[in-house]
Amino acid sequence: MPARATGSGANGNGSRRTIARTHGPLASEPVRLAQVDAGRGRRPAQVRATAIVVATTLTVGWRDPVATCRFCRYSGRRRVPSIAIMTVLVPILIGLAYVALNSFIREPHRRRFNAIMVAGAGAAYLSGGGFGPAELAFTAVVTYCAFRGLESWRFIGVAWLLHTAWDVAHHVKGYPLLPFAEHSSLGCAICDPVIAAWCLGGGHSVAEGARLVRRSTGAASP
Repeated sequence: MPARATGSGANGNGSRRTIARTHGPLASEPVRLAQVDAGRGRRPAQVRATAIVVATTLTVGWRDPVATCRFCRYSGRRRVPSIAIMTVLVPILIGLAYVALNSFIREPHRRRFNAIMVAGAGAAYLSGGGFGPAELAFTAVVTYCAFRGLESWRFIGVAWLLHTAWDVAHHVKGYPLLPFAEHSSLGCAICDPVIAAWCLGGGHSVAEGARLVRRSTGAASP
C-alpha cells in the first residue's frame, strides 16, 4: 500500500493529516504536497486523492526503473527491453566468433586445443560451489569427456552440451557463473550449444565448412 491518509475531527476536516510512506527515497514528498493542499483550503477528499496519486507515481518510478528506461521499446501495451535481445544475441555472436578464430588453428592442434578449453570450462563453477559436492562430480565427468576429446570431436561436443545443462541449472537456482553478472550463466547456456554443434559437426574451419557445403550442394543438384 503506497500511501495512507488519516484525518481527525468531527466532520473529518481535522487540521492535521498524515500521509504514511514506507519506502523509497522521496518519502516526504507526498506529505509536503498534502500539507500544501490542506493549507490552500481544499476539501479532505481532494487532499487525500492528491496525496495518493503522488505517492503511487513515486512508488512506480522507484520500484520499476525500467518503466522510464530509454533502452526499452514499446509494442502496444507490452514492453520489449532491448537489453533482453542483447542477452540472447551477444552469446550467439561470441560462439560464432569462437568458431571463426579456431579456423586459424590447424588440425590436430585445433581438436586438442578445444579439449583443453572444455576441460577448463567444466571447472568454472567450482569456486562458487552452488551445488556443493555435485560440482566436483560434474567437473570429473567433463574432464573425462575432455580427455576422450583429445582424439574425438564428438566427446568435446558432448562436454559442451553437458556444460549447457549445468549453466541452465545454475541460472535457474540463482548461482551465476560470474557473481557480478546476474545473467552470465544464461549467456553461457546460449553460447555453448553453438560451439557444441560445431564440434559435433567435426570442428571444421570456416573454409573447410564452406567447401563441404558447396560439395554437398553440388552433389544434390541434378
